[in-house]
Amino acid sequence: MILFGVLTSCGQRKAPSNDARFDIYKIQFQEEAKKRGIEVTDGELSLPIAFGETGSGTDGVCTVPGMGKNAFSAAANNLFNKENYDRKFILIHPEILEKDLFYIEAVVFHELAHCLLGRDHTEERSIMNVSQERNSDYPKLRTIYLDELFGLEADFEDFIMQLGCSKPSEETEFIDNVLYDSFGRTLRYSIFPADHESHEVYCVNSSLK
Repeated sequence: MILFGVLTSCGQRKAPSNDARFDIYKIQFQEEAKKRGIEVTDGELSLPIAFGETGSGTDGVCTVPGMGKNAFSAAANNLFNKENYDRKFILIHPEILEKDLFYIEAVVFHELAHCLLGRDHTEERSIMNVSQERNSDYPKLRTIYLDELFGLEADFEDFIMQLGCSKPSEETEFIDNVLYDSFGRTLRYSIFPADHESHEVYCVNSSLK
């Protein structure tokens, strides 16, 4: 009871209305989870995401009404676990719009992983690292970061990539191919074999408009 009183003594008292501009990230999160054999239901994705005050130096926060930005400590996860998604909401600091879409995506996915997967912070190479600034290669290794996020083996060091590949042909079999618009900008990311004879080197096309 004491812990509950401390956790609920501060923080936003009411969940905000969902900002529909973040819906594309919910869809992408759901699709990436599905690719890796994990179901994220439409009900779970009904949690609101909105711009708001997140605390000093913090790009985003997953919380519940009345709880502060540190709500998702191990103790709080025991109180408000994955099944309590209907009580949670995510706030994203508006200054994040100064960043590129890969960075925004990583932050939103980070908070969705807190809320829906019960993931906590880590010091390892991961979207769940406290600072997304440390994941400067995310635009190149998006697929590998998402493998790690959803519990698959992440071959960061063994993934051999080639940038600036020629345009893929109609027969190209993509390993990953993502294209979507957000906040008036476009994110494109694709991976395919650099050589049709071998799957040891991969082409990575990553761009923003």
